This record gives sequence, structure tokens and C-alpha cells, in this order.
Amino acid sequence: MRSRWALVVLAYTAGCAHGDALVDPPVDVVIEVNNVDARQRALVEQHVCALDDVSDCRLEVVDPVAEAAAAAAAKGKKGKKKKKAAKPEDEEPPIEPELQKKTALLTFKYAGGLDHLRHQIAQLPHPGLNAMKARADLRYDGFDNTPPTVSAEKPEPGSVLTSQEVEIILAIPDKDTKAVTIDGEAATPLFDGKWIAHLTLVDGSHSLEVKAEDSSGNVTTFVHSFSIDTTPPGIRVAVTKVGEVRFMLKGEVDEDAESFTMDGKAVSTSAFGNDFEVAVTYDPDKTKVTLVAVDAHGNENVLQVPLEDGTILP
Repeated sequence: MRSRWALVVLAYTAGCAHGDALVDPPVDVVIEVNNVDARQRALVEQHVCALDDVSDCRLEVVDPVAEAAAAAAAKGKKGKKKKKAAKPEDEEPPIEPELQKKTALLTFKYAGGLDHLRHQIAQLPHPGLNAMKARADLRYDGFDNTPPTVSAEKPEPGSVLTSQEVEIILAIPDKDTKAVTIDGEAATPLFDGKWIAHLTLVDGSHSLEVKAEDSSGNVTTFVHSFSIDTTPPGIRVAVTKVGEVRFMLKGEVDEDAESFTMDGKAVSTSAFGNDFEVAVTYDPDKTKVTLVAVDAHGNENVLQVPLEDGTILP
């Protein structure tokens, strides 16, 4: 007669590393094999514990008849008439201990797939095991796998700054954010999910790596890009005396100048470049003129030009 078995997964706690890969622990398995004698129990233990991916395998023997008798005795027989003792000739002869049918509980850890385990058990040699039932109890330990949400409030992404002293403010609403760095420099928490840092940078384009980490180890990384331009347009000018009281100013201004004035009045530049030429009448009360060039970001170059023959600036 083939024995019956039950595959029971008592606890399967799925844990996950804080990364892209899932890490599942071995499955705790209990196999219940009913109606087997001592020799059969030893064979079942030998075969199952030798299966692939099985570890920490141990056998426990349960006597269902003895357990049932103990349970009945626990209820008590108070108030009931005792039965007459059976006559010796009525008693069944005792069964040899080695031949007594009991229940074997095999407990082990299994690192493979349950379908493969059931297939391996079905292929075991004597004693044959007839599948009765299987139950899986899956238990998962929940954890936070959502990284912080980060946005840049200041400076505005893609903007152009006119100062090399930069104040950076980030908005991170996640309350469990524990650390924020900007290009490796630690930021300081403010209030309402704001973080601040002060950096000194040079002119040019900047792409700063921002990292925010929460208490569960989740990390958000993004690049905050902006530019710095603190350099005003250049002005080059030469002064030549062309008469008793007249001077000619010739020169050029950098092409990034959005406006170019002399003493507050616009100065025209050539159509095919940024050359300019302006005649000035000498006034004893006015011995110099002021040239001003301003770029699109507000950087301003103010150049005081003396009205003296042969002056060259800068």
C-alpha cells in the first residue's frame, strides 16, 4: 500500500535587497508522511534529505493513536461509569514497535522551486508516496522601495546666473529623506521639505549631480543644469584728434552686447560687425565720455574714455 504525504510550506518570508535584484530566502518545508513504519520512515528521511537544494533536514515521529488517546484523557471521565477491564483473551496482540504505523514529519529548508520538489518526491523509490495535499503559506516583509522625489527650485534649471556665488534650493517632500548631496557637497535641511547649499562656481555651463537618500537606502540621482556668466561685453576704443575741438572715437564692442551707449545715447555699430565710429566735440567742462555695453544677462561694462589724442583702451 502506498503511503500518503502532505507537502506543507509553513513559512516563506520574501525579503528583498534594496536594489534591482530580488533575494528570496530558502523555503521552510514540512512534509507529513502518514502510515509508515520505522523502516519506511528511515527510508523516507534518507531519500528526502538527499534531494538537491535541501538543507537542515530533520525527522520527527508522531504517533496519531497515542495523541488521540491523550486528547481523550485530557477531557476527563468524571461522573462516568468506568468500563470493565477487558479480559486477556479479548485483547489484540501488541504490534512490534518496528512495525507500528506512525506519522513522520520531515522539516527542512529548500532553495529550489516547489514544482521541482514535488516532482522529485513523486520519483522517490520505496516507500512510494501518494500525494494527499499541499499548502503554501507565503509571508512577506514589506519595505519602502520608493526613492525620494526631488525638484530644483533655485536656480531654475537651464537659467543663466550672473554671480559665481550660487545658492541652490531643492524641494524634497519625502519626510524620511536623511541625506542630500550636490556634487558631493552636503546640503542642509530647511523646512517643509526644502534643502539648501551654497557653492562657488566659475563662469560656464554646469551640470551638478544631486543625490537624495532616504532612511531605507533608496537613492534618487538627477542632474541640475544651469550656466554662469559674469563677464560683461568687451569694449576696445582709440581716440584721434581730427580738429581743434573735435575727436574721433573708433573701436569695436563684443557681439554679445545687447545695448551700447555713449553718455546715455545709443551708438550704432556696423552692419557686418561690431565696429563703431563716433565724432565728439571737445568741451572744456567735458574731458571724457562714458561708453556702456550691456549683455542679455545684465552684465555691464562701463568704460571712461579721456578725450586725448592717441588714447587707446583697454
